[in-house]
Amino acid sequence: MGADFKYISQFTASLDGNPDASSPYLKYYVPFCEQSELMQHMAICWAACFLSDTGHVERPFAQSHKDRVIQLLNRQLLVSASDEMIAAVLQLIVVEWYVFLSRPVGYPLLWK
Repeated sequence: MGADFKYISQFTASLDGNPDASSPYLKYYVPFCEQSELMQHMAICWAACFLSDTGHVERPFAQSHKDRVIQLLNRQLLVSASDEMIAAVLQLIVVEWYVFLSRPVGYPLLWK
């Protein structure tokens, strides 16, 4: 897991509160997400998941945003696959992975 974290963390904004404006995440990925309705909803879904996990919003709120992302994915899949679809699926996997790892054994998961 350490190697995976090192690889993934190079694409994140900041873990220590001091974002580097030249990081690949801020330079390339954020503008890419801003141009895509799907990725905008994915960002909201990710935030809703975190806020639900910390008790700031209700679980159904986070679930509704996940459902919206899946609807958008399904709609775009009818047309063709794209980079944004792959990015959204990867982010959904990370969200599910985070939720699964952050729960004690036997604790109900956030998602249906």
